[in-house]
Amino acid sequence: MAGLNFKDRVALITGASTGIGASTAVKLAECGVKVAINYFHSEAEAKKVAKAVGALNAEALRIKADVRNAAQVRDMIVTTVKKFGKLDILVNNAGGLVKRVPVAEMDDVLWDEIANLNMRSVFYCSRTAIPHMVERKYGRIINVSSIAAFGTPQYTLRQRHG
Repeated sequence: MAGLNFKDRVALITGASTGIGASTAVKLAECGVKVAINYFHSEAEAKKVAKAVGALNAEALRIKADVRNAAQVRDMIVTTVKKFGKLDILVNNAGGLVKRVPVAEMDDVLWDEIANLNMRSVFYCSRTAIPHMVERKYGRIINVSSIAAFGTPQYTLRQRHG
């Protein structure tokens, strides 16, 4: 991506304080993108990412928001648009493995936690970002997944049921 130029583009990356999200924020900044860094728990890490983005002479905005909450998602996107004037790129990166439990043993509460973090958040963010993109006739939404989406390889029917 280093040779690409996205000067004056604006990206919002969810879960951007660590891991893939943090790396994405830095790489987009290298390409000239203004970056909104979403975090929920890791404020200190989000500050480090913003500092790395700033060191690349790119603008950064840190936004604490729980992407499982529609109102907080709306406020996060409104804040991004107010700061930068638009939203061109949404990277739905927030997610994770809440707790490793075989599906046959999972209760509804844990399933809801997993679904809210990994699916509902993508819906909320995309639904809220799309009108801004349509209005400007430009937008890109990137959904990030991980190998955790394939389940637990060491847990098989044979291991569980002989």
